[in-house]
Amino acid sequence: MVVNLDSHLDADFCCEMGEQLVTVDVGENIRLKSNGQQGNPYRNNQRQMALKRLGLVTARNLLNLGSLHTAGSMVDLLCSVRYPKRVHRVDPPSMWPTCKPIIDGFTEAGLWVDDDSTHIRRTMFQHDPNPTGVKGLWSITFHIIPIQTEGDQE
Repeated sequence: MVVNLDSHLDADFCCEMGEQLVTVDVGENIRLKSNGQQGNPYRNNQRQMALKRLGLVTARNLLNLGSLHTAGSMVDLLCSVRYPKRVHRVDPPSMWPTCKPIIDGFTEAGLWVDDDSTHIRRTMFQHDPNPTGVKGLWSITFHIIPIQTEGDQE
């Protein structure tokens, strides 16, 4: 079976393949981007703290409901970004300043021990062509992809 990045647009297929999906909706009021004017450092710090809390609360809620479980020894992380409206030219990695605090919130919630390279092997970005349809609302689906390490093999 061939798995490519387009396969990550099908949530059911991803779950069948053993991935866990966590979707976080981010409003314009807390979104951060890596290109363009960065704005006020104090306000950006407030946004980072809000994003971290959003990640923490989302992960804890899903863990408590049993629809998410702690990740294994190592994972790959794919951040699939949905934009408010359909656009043809996008730069999903520019959402890194938004994604990183959310990932830190996942760490604080206990989804993985740490977000260092011994637990998250790589972080990738993808554009989801389906818009959210809501002005000022981005939606990021984090695909937690378990990978088998030498210690996991029997």
